[in-house]
Amino acid sequence: MLAAYWPLGLLAGATWILTATLFRISSLSALVASAAAPIYAFALPLFVWAYAPMPVVILAAATAALIWVRHAENIARLLKGTEPRIGAKKG
Repeated sequence: MLAAYWPLGLLAGATWILTATLFRISSLSALVASAAAPIYAFALPLFVWAYAPMPVVILAAATAALIWVRHAENIARLLKGTEPRIGAKKG
């Protein structure tokens, strides 16, 4: 996202960092940031000068969908409460 449209990439990256800091779960952070990116793309013109072109909005939505599909196992572990936390010992 950063290469496609840097303001959106920075917002999504900041969302990932904030979520990872709060919850210490990388997959949750990726899911939250990816879900937020298309929303940010629509909301950017309301708050700042930045305008996300429609192809960027579509890219953000498609990327979010792909991330959610690819994280199916992580989502199952999140729901069970067994998803490992960032910095947790393995084993």
